[in-house]
Amino acid sequence: MSDIKNKTALQQGVVVTTSLPFNFYPASEVEVNNNLSHNNQLAFDIADAFSTTDNMALSDKTNQYKVLEHKLTTVLQLLRFLLASQQGVVKEQQIQLSAFTVQWDNTCFNESEIKNIKKHQELIFEFYPSSQLPWPIKRPAQVTEMNGSMITAEFLPVEAATDERFAKWVFQLHRRSIQQQKR
Repeated sequence: MSDIKNKTALQQGVVVTTSLPFNFYPASEVEVNNNLSHNNQLAFDIADAFSTTDNMALSDKTNQYKVLEHKLTTVLQLLRFLLASQQGVVKEQQIQLSAFTVQWDNTCFNESEIKNIKKHQELIFEFYPSSQLPWPIKRPAQVTEMNGSMITAEFLPVEAATDERFAKWVFQLHRRSIQQQKR
């Protein structure tokens, strides 16, 4: 049990600087109190399914599994195109992300409501795991620091399962950024 706790603590302590499609908007009381777990469950499942680096290592090369894998890949591609037809993905922005906070340069955003961010304001963040998948992971957060155009927000508490999946996803982003730097 302590190994699991240590792994979770390690994942939560990771901070990654990456370019990622993300968006945010002022939170309404309904959204902050609303359970975003159904939206996030699908977003995490899609991110896991389309994570080519991790899934390639798990691929079984026997014939029966190749056929099954091909069918699954086809279904997931159809799902991706269906989602893409419903809404677009926002453009990528440079952010610093951890399991607890997000930091970004607000000069990249043009909308007047986004320009008027205040300390302690609650926001809803939408993180898109891929520029090809228009289904975001949503997290409520509160602005904790404003240093010029650099803004830091701390994620508000959500259920433990969502927190764990989010920490794992950030850890995967961190691993991928390390792998890209080694190339």
